[in-house]
Amino acid sequence: MDGLYNGTVEWGDKHLVENCKSVSDTSAVGVMSQNMYSFAKKNCDKLSGPGVAIQAQALTRHRNEIASELPVGDFILFDKSGDDVEQVWLGRIMPNQEWGGQGVCVNVERGNMSFGGVQVGRGEVALYVMWYEKINVMSDRLEYLVSTSEVEPMVQNNRYLIPIKVSMHQMLGQPNPVPRLRTSSRGGTTRSAAGNRRFEE
Repeated sequence: MDGLYNGTVEWGDKHLVENCKSVSDTSAVGVMSQNMYSFAKKNCDKLSGPGVAIQAQALTRHRNEIASELPVGDFILFDKSGDDVEQVWLGRIMPNQEWGGQGVCVNVERGNMSFGGVQVGRGEVALYVMWYEKINVMSDRLEYLVSTSEVEPMVQNNRYLIPIKVSMHQMLGQPNPVPRLRTSSRGGTTRSAAGNRRFEE
């Protein structure tokens, strides 16, 4: 198509595009060197249209299945991204005496289950989590320790669980195993084989 077009594609130094950077157009001659933007590729979630509801249900079912099978001692990641900041939280499944020593509790009731204000919907999974925090938030080194602000395990909904395998390697201190508390019945009474002391530790 022939024709003359007036205008400009020069965005200037103040034009900022997220995930993009200004680059030089090496093929152009006699024009400004910083007149292009290189766009970074990124996966985007499909939020509307055909198949979205089915895909969302499948992802939710997959996340619930993984959460329901988490053993005590496993490390997990939570997506706590908001409007202003992206965050990933690190936690560890701990034994809960009220759940028979398990670290997970699946809601099989018709309505929500409440754990101290944390709501767990039907089919969702409550997780008993000890939170960890990064030692140096400004560093690229992924080194963590037990949270200094949340020193006790707490119940968390699995809604924001990232369903991937997390491996950790101990660098300092003594081993801190958290074996599942096994129960045994003897003489008509149920006792913890590990005893209350291990649970407290």
